[in-house]
Amino acid sequence: MESKIGILSIEGWTTTAAALRTMYPQTGFLATNEAMSLWYKLLQDIPDEVVERAADQYMAEEHFPPTVADIRKRCFASQAAQLPDWEQGWSELMNAIHRYGYMREAEALASLSPITAETVKRLGFQALCFSENPEGDRIAFREIHSRYTSRARENLQLPDRLKTEYYQLSESNPDRPMIEAVQQSMRHSGADQRTDGYAEAAASQIRRDLSKRAEV
Repeated sequence: MESKIGILSIEGWTTTAAALRTMYPQTGFLATNEAMSLWYKLLQDIPDEVVERAADQYMAEEHFPPTVADIRKRCFASQAAQLPDWEQGWSELMNAIHRYGYMREAEALASLSPITAETVKRLGFQALCFSENPEGDRIAFREIHSRYTSRARENLQLPDRLKTEYYQLSESNPDRPMIEAVQQSMRHSGADQRTDGYAEAAASQIRRDLSKRAEV
C-alpha cells in the first residue's frame, strides 16, 4: 500500500480488511496490494472506528462481499437519518415567519437548518411571507426541499473531493415566476384548491417544470 496517511490509519484499514477477507474468503476479494490501496484511497477520509463499525455491521447483515459504496453508506447512515424531511422544514419556516416576520429576513433564515434555508432562498422569503396561496407554496417547498435532501444524502457518502454543489441558487430566484404561473393557471382553471386533486395536479406540474430546469 501507499504510505500516504489519511484520517483512516493504514493500520486500522489493514485490520478491518483482514476481518472482511476472513468473513468473505471468495477468491480475489481484497487480495492484491492494488485493491487494498484503492479501497484505502476511497475510505481514507473516515476515522478508523467508523469504518470498523460499518464493516462489522455489514458483516452481520450481508452474505456477499461489500463494495466501497456499501461501507461508506453505513459510515454515514446516522448523519443521513438526521437530515430534516420537508415537513420538518416547512414547520421550521412557519415558526420563523411567526417569530421574525417579514422585516427580519436575515434572522429568520439564520434560524433555519441549512437545507430549509436554501429552499426558502430559492422560493423567496418575502414572497412566501406575502403569498396568497400557501397550499401552492407548500407544494413547491416540498419538491425543492426533497430534491436538496436527496442530493445531500448522496453527498454524505462521497469523499470531499467528489462532492457536488447541490444548491443551485440564483439571486433572481428563477423558479418563483414558474411556480406562481402554475398556481395562477390552476386557479383560472376553476380547480378547488382545498382538494387533494388540486394539490396533486399542481405538484405534478411544478415537479415537471423543476425537473426540466434541473436538466438544463
